[in-house]
Amino acid sequence: MPKAKEKLVVVLDEFSYLVEKDDSVPSLFQAVIDEVLKDKIMMLIICGSSISMMESLLGYKNPLYGRKTGHMKLDFLNFRYFRDFFPGYDIEENIRAYAILGGVPFYLNKFDPGISALENAKKEILSKKGRLYEEVDFLLREEMREPDIYKGILSAIAQGKAKVTEIAGKTGIKASDMDRYLKILMMLGIIKKEIPVTEKKSKKTLYTIDDNLFDFYSRFFEPYRSDIELGEMRNLEETLKKTFNAYTGRKFENLIRKEAIREISPFPISRVGRWWGYYRENEQRRELEIDIVALNEETGEILFCECKWQDNVNSEKTYEELKEKAKSVNWNNKNRKEYFAVFAKSFSVRTGHARCVDLKELEKILYG
Repeated sequence: MPKAKEKLVVVLDEFSYLVEKDDSVPSLFQAVIDEVLKDKIMMLIICGSSISMMESLLGYKNPLYGRKTGHMKLDFLNFRYFRDFFPGYDIEENIRAYAILGGVPFYLNKFDPGISALENAKKEILSKKGRLYEEVDFLLREEMREPDIYKGILSAIAQGKAKVTEIAGKTGIKASDMDRYLKILMMLGIIKKEIPVTEKKSKKTLYTIDDNLFDFYSRFFEPYRSDIELGEMRNLEETLKKTFNAYTGRKFENLIRKEAIREISPFPISRVGRWWGYYRENEQRRELEIDIVALNEETGEILFCECKWQDNVNSEKTYEELKEKAKSVNWNNKNRKEYFAVFAKSFSVRTGHARCVDLKELEKILYG
């Protein structure tokens, strides 16, 4: 090996494929690291798209255990990069693309910037000729030993079954067996577990799909798989017409929570998430949910936010409703200082009691 005066960086992409071909490779690399590279000015980087395989390479029983000097899991691209993929889209259309694909460059490259995000989805995901038609199936088969079970769990969550008992009831899997399946899906970054943000421990656990392509696929492809394979699209088209806007609204809320809320908050945020609970009215239990709640545990400040994927929103009315719901949030009740914000496509009425953020301002926040 040549002597390098400056650090030499060697990158091996899709290392997991190499291991699949020859399971002696980790032992070979163990010897290389221990005997050849220990005195060299060199950095070795191994990458792989199979998360389960890469995790196993770092496990206690693997020859490479204990040899890593760093470990990085790449996250989705930030929303600001969507304009590089789709320079002709306005922010509204980019949010639709985000709702369908999330921030995975491989997926984004498959969409044609000359047609709308939904038309792209019909062409590339919901069509037998599409380049992403079997992408979710392929990923599940690559990562899972029982892909059909995981597909059933994702379909149940996509249909609104968010509690363990609800998912178990929908899939026919015992609730006592559900934990191991959910943990694997969380490890892979496909789903996430949530509790109300004001609670550190809670039995109110909900599960949602965090990977947008998996969510879109589970909501709009899987229930119509037979129809799509037969080329019969009427039922799917009707469902998209009725529910795609609401689906995008939920992803809009996620985008605000992940990338915008800290930019508009009047205080440093220590925790942010959703809140849900209930109140009693005339002996009846009434469910409540607040899209985003951000708080600072040291200062006692709390920010309540509502996200409306709508035009011409009356933010004064939205603020009054949000303020009323905030009364049911039991957190630092004596000393807390409350703030309010409303996000929408546009406003017909802007209140002076809450921060109002429309798409024009959001474009400046998200694109930087």
